[in-house]
Amino acid sequence: MSLTPAPNTDRTTTTDDITREFLLTTFRTTGFMTLGRMVGKDRTTYRQSMFRYPEQMEYILHHISRFRETHNLYVCTTLSGTGKTRVDAPLPTTVVWADLDDCDPAELFTKPTYLIRTSPGRHQAWWVLNRPVEASEAVMYARNIAARHKDQGCDTHGGLGKLMRLPGTLNHNYPGSPPIVEVPDEQ
Repeated sequence: MSLTPAPNTDRTTTTDDITREFLLTTFRTTGFMTLGRMVGKDRTTYRQSMFRYPEQMEYILHHISRFRETHNLYVCTTLSGTGKTRVDAPLPTTVVWADLDDCDPAELFTKPTYLIRTSPGRHQAWWVLNRPVEASEAVMYARNIAARHKDQGCDTHGGLGKLMRLPGTLNHNYPGSPPIVEVPDEQ
């Protein structure tokens, strides 16, 4: 699936539209969404905010827009039932994920719904399911995918509460010219 920016729009509109479409088509259940943010690679600056999803979509987009130019931004792969922490009451989910790191996306045994380019040569994969599954089942699938592609460079830390980059945000691990986290056109 491709998320293509509308023609003749400015960067903010384009990235908000991409982020909104990604969230709405990927997370098709309700609950509390965790957004994480961090300045560069400095883990001591990590903070998270929780939003009732999808009811607070405009607040979510405002939050992302507020921190897009200064922070790395992440979304938790599962929604929470209580809004206390990202792993306290995981709800059924409609996604399975893999942080591919050095794994070439062409090596994947099944094509993801979304392939997200997070930086030059690095990707994340998201599979949108036809029906919700228990979070523990999604974690099992994610771990199986990671294990199958470990030798190709896939990150094997895909458990409950996994944070992944959001399309339409910037990767601030590259000072001076942070690349846009995007869904490649060739997908």
